[in-house]
Amino acid sequence: MIPYIRHLILDFDETLTLVDTISLLSSAAYRLRPTTVPALPPWSYFAESWLDDYNRHVQSYPHLRRTLDDEYQFLASLAPVERASIRRIEKAGVFTGLRINDLAHAAEETVTVRPGLWQACRPVLDAGGRVSVLSVNWSKEWIRSAERVKFELEVEVVSNSLCEDGTTTTGEITREPALGEDHGIWTAQNKTVMMKRLVEGGGSEGLVVYVGDSSTDLMCLLQADVGVVIGDKLDAVCERFGIELVDGLTDVRCAKDGQQRLYKVRDLQILGRWIREE
Repeated sequence: MIPYIRHLILDFDETLTLVDTISLLSSAAYRLRPTTVPALPPWSYFAESWLDDYNRHVQSYPHLRRTLDDEYQFLASLAPVERASIRRIEKAGVFTGLRINDLAHAAEETVTVRPGLWQACRPVLDAGGRVSVLSVNWSKEWIRSAERVKFELEVEVVSNSLCEDGTTTTGEITREPALGEDHGIWTAQNKTVMMKRLVEGGGSEGLVVYVGDSSTDLMCLLQADVGVVIGDKLDAVCERFGIELVDGLTDVRCAKDGQQRLYKVRDLQILGRWIREE
Protein backbone atom coordinates (compact mmCIF):
# COMPACT_ATOMS: atom_id res chain seq x y z
CA MET A 1 0.00 0.00 0.00
CA ILE A 2 1.35 3.44 -0.94
CA PRO A 3 1.16 6.48 1.39
CA TYR A 4 -1.92 8.66 1.33
CA ILE A 5 -2.22 11.39 -1.31
CA ARG A 6 -1.54 14.77 0.27
CA HIS A 7 -1.99 16.71 -2.97
CA LEU A 8 -3.77 15.71 -6.16
CA ILE A 9 -3.03 18.16 -9.00
CA LEU A 10 -5.03 17.92 -12.21
CA ASP A 11 -4.65 19.52 -15.62
CA PHE A 12 -7.95 20.71 -17.12
CA ASP A 13 -8.19 20.62 -20.94
CA GLU A 14 -8.32 17.03 -22.25
CA THR A 15 -7.46 15.71 -18.78
CA LEU A 16 -10.66 16.61 -16.95
CA THR A 17 -12.49 17.37 -20.19
CA LEU A 18 -13.08 15.22 -23.26
CA VAL A 19 -11.81 17.89 -25.67
CA ASP A 20 -9.65 20.99 -25.55
CA THR A 21 -12.03 23.77 -24.49
CA ILE A 22 -10.11 26.82 -25.74
CA SER A 23 -12.05 26.62 -29.02
CA LEU A 24 -15.29 26.39 -27.02
CA LEU A 25 -14.28 29.42 -24.97
CA SER A 26 -13.49 31.42 -28.09
CA SER A 27 -16.75 30.36 -29.74
CA ALA A 28 -18.63 31.56 -26.68
CA ALA A 29 -16.79 34.89 -26.85
CA TYR A 30 -17.84 35.39 -30.47
CA ARG A 31 -21.43 34.37 -29.76
CA LEU A 32 -21.77 36.58 -26.67
CA ARG A 33 -19.92 39.53 -28.12
CA PRO A 34 -21.73 42.90 -27.71
CA THR A 35 -22.93 44.45 -30.95
CA THR A 36 -21.38 47.76 -29.92
CA VAL A 37 -17.77 46.56 -30.27
CA PRO A 38 -15.86 46.35 -33.58
CA ALA A 39 -16.12 43.22 -35.71
CA LEU A 40 -13.47 40.51 -35.37
CA PRO A 41 -11.60 38.41 -37.90
CA PRO A 42 -12.68 34.75 -37.79
CA TRP A 43 -11.18 32.67 -34.98
CA SER A 44 -9.28 30.68 -37.61
CA TYR A 45 -7.09 33.77 -38.11
CA PHE A 46 -5.84 33.55 -34.52
CA ALA A 47 -5.43 29.77 -34.62
CA GLU A 48 -3.52 29.86 -37.90
CA SER A 49 -1.35 32.75 -36.74
CA TRP A 50 -0.35 30.77 -33.66
CA LEU A 51 0.43 27.72 -35.80
CA ASP A 52 2.53 29.80 -38.21
CA ASP A 53 4.51 31.26 -35.28
CA TYR A 54 4.98 27.80 -33.80
CA ASN A 55 6.21 26.29 -37.06
CA ARG A 56 8.65 29.15 -37.61
CA HIS A 57 9.93 28.70 -34.07
CA VAL A 58 10.46 24.96 -34.56
CA GLN A 59 12.24 25.49 -37.88
CA SER A 60 14.56 28.15 -36.46
CA TYR A 61 15.17 26.51 -33.08
CA PRO A 62 18.98 26.24 -32.90
CA HIS A 63 19.39 23.27 -30.55
CA LEU A 64 19.00 19.54 -30.99
CA ARG A 65 16.30 17.82 -28.94
CA ARG A 66 18.12 14.62 -28.07
CA THR A 67 17.61 14.40 -24.32
CA LEU A 68 14.81 15.11 -21.90
CA ASP A 69 16.63 18.23 -20.70
CA ASP A 70 16.82 19.37 -24.32
CA GLU A 71 13.07 18.89 -24.61
CA TYR A 72 12.49 20.86 -21.41
CA GLN A 73 14.48 23.75 -22.87
CA PHE A 74 12.49 23.61 -26.09
CA LEU A 75 9.16 23.63 -24.25
CA ALA A 76 10.31 26.64 -22.20
CA SER A 77 11.39 28.43 -25.40
CA LEU A 78 7.77 28.49 -26.62
CA ALA A 79 6.92 31.41 -24.31
CA PRO A 80 7.38 34.08 -27.04
CA VAL A 81 5.01 32.16 -29.33
CA GLU A 82 2.36 32.12 -26.62
CA ARG A 83 2.97 35.76 -25.68
CA ALA A 84 2.52 36.86 -29.30
CA SER A 85 -0.75 34.92 -29.50
CA ILE A 86 -2.11 36.43 -26.28
CA ARG A 87 -1.20 39.95 -27.36
CA ARG A 88 -2.84 39.39 -30.76
CA ILE A 89 -6.06 38.27 -29.07
CA GLU A 90 -5.98 41.14 -26.60
CA LYS A 91 -5.32 43.75 -29.29
CA ALA A 92 -8.25 42.49 -31.36
CA GLY A 93 -10.54 42.56 -28.31
CA VAL A 94 -11.75 38.98 -28.62
CA PHE A 95 -12.73 38.87 -24.94
CA THR A 96 -13.87 42.49 -24.58
CA GLY A 97 -17.22 43.34 -23.01
CA LEU A 98 -18.39 39.82 -22.16
CA ARG A 99 -20.67 39.38 -19.16
CA ILE A 100 -19.07 37.00 -16.67
CA ASN A 101 -22.35 35.26 -15.89
CA ASP A 102 -23.02 34.63 -19.59
CA LEU A 103 -19.58 33.10 -20.02
CA ALA A 104 -20.07 30.87 -16.98
CA HIS A 105 -23.41 29.71 -18.37
CA ALA A 106 -21.76 28.93 -21.72
CA ALA A 107 -19.22 26.73 -19.94
CA GLU A 108 -22.01 24.86 -18.16
CA GLU A 109 -23.73 24.20 -21.47
CA THR A 110 -20.79 23.30 -23.71
CA VAL A 111 -17.98 21.73 -21.67
CA THR A 112 -18.17 17.99 -21.09
CA VAL A 113 -16.17 16.71 -18.13
CA ARG A 114 -14.93 13.14 -18.01
CA PRO A 115 -16.95 10.80 -15.79
CA GLY A 116 -15.32 9.94 -12.48
CA LEU A 117 -13.96 13.36 -11.51
CA TRP A 118 -15.42 13.50 -8.02
CA GLN A 119 -14.77 9.79 -7.42
CA ALA A 120 -11.10 10.74 -7.74
CA CYS A 121 -11.20 14.04 -5.84
CA ARG A 122 -13.49 13.29 -2.91
CA PRO A 123 -11.41 10.55 -1.21
CA VAL A 124 -8.34 12.83 -1.24
CA LEU A 125 -10.28 15.69 0.33
CA ASP A 126 -11.98 13.45 2.89
CA ALA A 127 -8.57 12.13 3.99
CA GLY A 128 -7.30 15.65 4.62
CA GLY A 129 -5.42 16.08 1.35
CA ARG A 130 -5.60 18.91 -1.17
CA VAL A 131 -6.94 18.96 -4.72
CA SER A 132 -5.87 21.60 -7.24
CA VAL A 133 -6.49 22.23 -10.92
CA LEU A 134 -3.45 23.67 -12.75
CA SER A 135 -4.13 24.84 -16.29
CA VAL A 136 -2.88 27.02 -19.14
CA ASN A 137 -6.52 27.79 -20.00
CA TRP A 138 -7.32 31.50 -20.29
CA SER A 139 -10.26 31.63 -17.89
CA LYS A 140 -10.44 30.45 -14.31
CA GLU A 141 -14.18 31.21 -14.26
CA TRP A 142 -14.64 29.03 -17.34
CA ILE A 143 -12.96 26.12 -15.56
CA ARG A 144 -15.00 26.55 -12.38
CA SER A 145 -18.25 26.70 -14.33
CA ALA A 146 -17.71 23.65 -16.55
CA GLU A 147 -20.48 21.06 -16.63
CA ARG A 148 -20.52 18.87 -13.52
CA VAL A 149 -17.31 20.38 -12.18
CA LYS A 150 -18.75 23.09 -9.93
CA PHE A 151 -15.57 23.02 -7.89
CA GLU A 152 -16.12 23.63 -4.23
CA LEU A 153 -14.08 26.23 -2.39
CA GLU A 154 -11.75 23.52 -1.11
CA VAL A 155 -10.51 22.89 -4.65
CA GLU A 156 -8.07 25.54 -5.83
CA VAL A 157 -7.97 26.49 -9.51
CA VAL A 158 -4.65 27.93 -10.70
CA SER A 159 -4.83 29.30 -14.24
CA ASN A 160 -4.90 32.46 -16.26
CA SER A 161 -8.04 34.60 -16.00
CA LEU A 162 -9.95 37.06 -18.14
CA CYS A 163 -9.53 40.49 -16.57
CA GLU A 164 -12.78 41.96 -15.28
CA ASP A 165 -14.23 45.41 -14.77
CA GLY A 166 -17.21 44.84 -12.54
CA THR A 167 -19.41 42.26 -14.25
CA THR A 168 -17.79 42.31 -17.69
CA THR A 169 -14.42 41.42 -19.19
CA THR A 170 -11.90 44.05 -20.29
CA GLY A 171 -10.38 42.02 -23.12
CA GLU A 172 -7.08 41.45 -21.34
CA ILE A 173 -5.80 38.17 -19.92
CA THR A 174 -4.05 38.13 -16.56
CA ARG A 175 -0.30 37.77 -16.10
CA GLU A 176 1.36 35.84 -13.25
CA PRO A 177 3.94 37.95 -11.33
CA ALA A 178 5.71 34.84 -10.05
CA LEU A 179 6.69 34.01 -13.64
CA GLY A 180 8.18 37.40 -14.52
CA GLU A 181 7.10 40.52 -16.36
CA ASP A 182 4.43 40.08 -19.05
CA HIS A 183 4.19 36.35 -18.48
CA GLY A 184 1.19 34.11 -17.89
CA ILE A 185 0.84 30.38 -17.23
CA TRP A 186 1.58 29.40 -20.83
CA THR A 187 4.25 26.69 -21.00
CA ALA A 188 5.35 23.43 -19.39
CA GLN A 189 8.00 25.32 -17.44
CA ASN A 190 5.42 27.80 -16.16
CA LYS A 191 3.24 24.95 -14.92
CA THR A 192 6.20 23.44 -13.11
CA VAL A 193 6.91 26.72 -11.29
CA MET A 194 3.28 26.98 -10.24
CA MET A 195 3.18 23.35 -9.14
CA LYS A 196 6.20 23.91 -6.90
CA ARG A 197 4.44 26.88 -5.34
CA LEU A 198 1.34 24.76 -4.77
CA VAL A 199 3.17 22.00 -2.90
CA GLU A 200 5.53 24.21 -0.89
CA GLY A 201 4.97 23.88 2.82
CA GLY A 202 2.82 20.80 2.44
CA GLY A 203 5.16 18.60 4.45
CA SER A 204 6.91 15.44 3.37
CA GLU A 205 4.26 12.91 4.39
CA GLY A 206 2.06 11.57 1.63
CA LEU A 207 2.26 11.74 -2.14
CA VAL A 208 1.96 14.49 -4.70
CA VAL A 209 0.06 13.03 -7.68
CA TYR A 210 -0.13 14.92 -10.97
CA VAL A 211 -2.56 14.02 -13.75
CA GLY A 212 -2.15 15.38 -17.29
CA ASP A 213 -2.34 14.52 -20.97
CA SER A 214 0.15 16.51 -23.07
CA SER A 215 3.69 17.83 -23.42
CA THR A 216 2.68 20.93 -21.44
CA ASP A 217 2.23 18.55 -18.49
CA LEU A 218 5.43 16.56 -19.01
CA MET A 219 7.66 18.33 -16.49
CA CYS A 220 4.97 18.28 -13.81
CA LEU A 221 4.24 14.60 -14.43
CA LEU A 222 7.88 13.65 -13.96
CA GLN A 223 8.43 15.84 -10.91
CA ALA A 224 5.43 14.48 -9.00
CA ASP A 225 5.72 11.43 -6.76
CA VAL A 226 3.29 9.72 -9.11
CA GLY A 227 2.58 11.01 -12.63
CA VAL A 228 -0.61 9.77 -14.31
CA VAL A 229 -1.18 10.27 -18.04
CA ILE A 230 -4.68 10.38 -19.50
CA GLY A 231 -4.82 9.18 -23.10
CA ASP A 232 -2.19 8.54 -25.77
CA LYS A 233 -0.69 11.91 -26.65
CA LEU A 234 2.52 11.36 -24.68
CA ASP A 235 3.23 7.85 -25.98
CA ALA A 236 5.71 8.98 -28.64
CA VAL A 237 7.46 11.44 -26.31
CA CYS A 238 7.91 8.78 -23.63
CA GLU A 239 9.30 6.31 -26.14
CA ARG A 240 11.64 8.90 -27.61
CA PHE A 241 13.19 9.87 -24.28
CA GLY A 242 13.16 6.48 -22.58
CA ILE A 243 10.42 7.28 -20.09
CA GLU A 244 8.75 4.11 -18.86
CA LEU A 245 5.01 4.33 -19.44
CA VAL A 246 3.17 1.72 -17.39
CA ASP A 247 -0.33 0.77 -18.49
CA GLY A 248 -2.73 1.04 -15.57
CA LEU A 249 -2.33 1.65 -11.85
CA THR A 250 -1.99 -1.87 -10.51
CA ASP A 251 1.67 -1.68 -9.45
CA VAL A 252 2.39 1.93 -8.54
CA ARG A 253 5.75 2.78 -7.08
CA CYS A 254 6.71 6.19 -5.78
CA ALA A 255 9.19 8.06 -7.94
CA LYS A 256 12.79 8.15 -6.77
CA ASP A 257 15.56 10.53 -7.73
CA GLY A 258 16.33 10.15 -11.41
CA GLN A 259 13.54 7.65 -11.96
CA GLN A 260 11.49 8.20 -15.10
CA ARG A 261 8.23 6.29 -14.86
CA LEU A 262 4.70 7.41 -15.62
CA TYR A 263 1.37 5.58 -15.41
CA LYS A 264 -1.22 5.63 -18.18
CA VAL A 265 -4.98 5.34 -17.79
CA ARG A 266 -7.81 5.85 -20.26
CA ASP A 267 -10.19 7.69 -17.90
CA LEU A 268 -10.70 9.27 -14.49
CA GLN A 269 -12.75 6.34 -13.26
CA ILE A 270 -9.64 4.15 -13.20
CA LEU A 271 -7.80 6.88 -11.30
CA GLY A 272 -10.66 7.12 -8.82
CA ARG A 273 -10.70 3.38 -8.15
CA TRP A 274 -6.97 3.40 -7.49
CA ILE A 275 -7.27 6.35 -5.10
CA ARG A 276 -10.12 4.71 -3.17
CA GLU A 277 -8.28 1.42 -2.90
CA GLU A 278 -4.82 2.71 -2.01
